[in-house]
Amino acid sequence: VWIQNRERDDVMRKRILSILLCLVMVVGLFPTMAFAADASGATTGNGTKSDPYIVTTFEELKAALEKDAMEMQYIKVPSGTKINKLLKPETYSTAIAATRQKTLIVDGSITVAGAVGSQVLDSLFTINGNSACLNIKGNGTLTFSANGSNGSNAVVHVENNATLNVSGGVTLSGKFNAAVYGMAVYNRGGTVNI
Repeated sequence: VWIQNRERDDVMRKRILSILLCLVMVVGLFPTMAFAADASGATTGNGTKSDPYIVTTFEELKAALEKDAMEMQYIKVPSGTKINKLLKPETYSTAIAATRQKTLIVDGSITVAGAVGSQVLDSLFTINGNSACLNIKGNGTLTFSANGSNGSNAVVHVENNATLNVSGGVTLSGKFNAAVYGMAVYNRGGTVNI
């Protein structure tokens, strides 16, 4: 009987030790999971005018501009930040489809190009529909290098009653080569205020 009780006690100790070890491992993962979430597209700031989202990568910029939020969202590319992206798009895709009401403050530089030999990259930004409004301001540069002669090839493509407002010293530059034209804004049934 005494040997059976001792064996039972040993089994219980092992179970308790196993449970404690599992808990310690799970608690130890929390900071790592939080860091991974920040590194994979989260931004600093809360998206308000006084505390805009600060973005420093193309993935962060795309996530912030495509976020489906009802209220006006403010996104900032800080001075000294250089975002460069070479994309292999699907046919006639846009790099970033901005949704709802967004204000993009560009004090750094953003350069996006369509990869040669890939499908046509239509534009850097597209805004589409009555509820879509993109305000671009700041002192930085937005550059789009088109890769096909049959897309809009614009930095911003405005569609279906969407609104684009550009202010400040920001520069929009559509690059082109011998076979491809480029432009700052392609307005197809929207409102553009510069």
